[in-house]
Amino acid sequence: MRTSLCMIARDEEAMLGPCLESARDQVDEIILVDTGSRDGTIELARRLGAQVFEFPWQDDFSAARNHALEHATGDWILVLDCDERLEAASRHGIREAAAGGRYEGYLLRMCSGADEWYALRLYRNRPDTRYYGRIHEQLRFPGPAARGSATIRHLGYDPALLEGRQKRDRNARLIEAALAETAGASPDRHSFYLFYHAFGAAGAERAARLGRWVQFVEAHPELERPPARPWIPVGLAHYDWQLSDAGAHAEAEVRARRLLAR
Repeated sequence: MRTSLCMIARDEEAMLGPCLESARDQVDEIILVDTGSRDGTIELARRLGAQVFEFPWQDDFSAARNHALEHATGDWILVLDCDERLEAASRHGIREAAAGGRYEGYLLRMCSGADEWYALRLYRNRPDTRYYGRIHEQLRFPGPAARGSATIRHLGYDPALLEGRQKRDRNARLIEAALAETAGASPDRHSFYLFYHAFGAAGAERAARLGRWVQFVEAHPELERPPARPWIPVGLAHYDWQLSDAGAHAEAEVRARRLLAR
C-alpha cells in the first residue's frame, strides 16, 4: 500500500524542512500545494522530494486541501501542516496502519504544549473523501475510523508564531466570511463558526460573543442531538465557567437544568 503525504503551504520555508524530514520515510510521495509563497518554500520542497503544485489562494483552506488530494496517487493520505512533525518514537505507526488496512481511517494523537487531542489525519484515498469549510475545515469521511499509534507534534499555536505569521488576522477575516456565508443557511456550520468567532476574542468581547453563541445553540435544539458536534459541549462548559466566574451561579444552574431537560 502506498501513502501520499498531502500538504498546503505559503511562506513556510522556516518550518517546512523538519516537517518533511519527520515523515519522509513513512510515505511514498509528497504532494505540496503552494498558495503563493514569496520565500524559498517551493525550492526547498522540491529539494526534499516533494511534487509542488501552485494554486492561487482563494481564502478557502478546503479548496487548497482538495487540490492536493486531486494530485495524490497513493492508496492512503497522510495530512500534515508545515508547523507539525511526526514524533520519531511513533511515526512507524503510519506504515503499520496503512499496511493493516482494517479501517478507512485513523485518528492520530495530536500534541500542542500540554494539550492533547485526536484528529483524522490518515485515511484511504477515495474520491468521496473531501474537505469542506472555508476555515477550520472538516473532512467528509464515510468511516469507520480507529485510533492510530502515531503522534503529531503541533507547534503552530505558540503565541509568538501566531503573531509573527499573522495567523490571527487572517483567521478572523476568514471566520467573518464563513459566518456571513452560513447565516440563515446552515445552523450546524453557523454554530461551528460562531464558536470559533467567540474564542478568537478575549475578555469582555469573548464573553459577549460566547453569550450570542449560546443563544443561537439554545434556539436550535437539533444541534445537541446526534450526530455529535464536539464544539457544543466545549462551548457550553466554557459559558458555565464564565457565568460562575462572574458570580451568576443561579443563572448558570437554571441554564444547565434547561439544557439537561431536553
